[in-house]
Amino acid sequence: MSDPILHEAMLALVKAKKPKRLQHWVRRLGNNRLRNQLANRLVDRAILKKEKRRFFGVFSFITHPEVNTAPELEIRKQIRSVLLEGTEPNEEHLILLSLIKACNLINEVFVKEERKTTKKRIDELVKGQAVEKAVSAATAAVNAAIYSSVAAASIAASNSSSSSGS
Repeated sequence: MSDPILHEAMLALVKAKKPKRLQHWVRRLGNNRLRNQLANRLVDRAILKKEKRRFFGVFSFITHPEVNTAPELEIRKQIRSVLLEGTEPNEEHLILLSLIKACNLINEVFVKEERKTTKKRIDELVKGQAVEKAVSAATAAVNAAIYSSVAAASIAASNSSSSSGS
């Protein structure tokens, strides 16, 4: 395999002692190191640029703003063709459609007049797909973790303020 990132992912799959569920691999392979490798690849291809920023002048972080919109526009064109013109989707299209559905991005990708039709078509295409199930489960797990963190922080803050006010 000529792609080092895909090769690394494939090695992880092959080296697994026993079969794992797809949700496991979505979580395992979607780590920060992989995300950084992919972002750096897009920087190398001049699609993104790397910027160091500061938050409140104290915390530094890296962002990757888009500088070349052509690849994104091509992908959007392909997805529109699959959903609105009936082009046969490939595996990459199905993965993207599963992400669009799971992350509730239909409003971001399609204009109001297209949303009902595209939502129905996405449901038809990804229903029952292993990828769709794994993506949905992984996004649900992330959402649950976020909600739990917010709830815990809120409880801690209210306990802190009520005990300091006594």
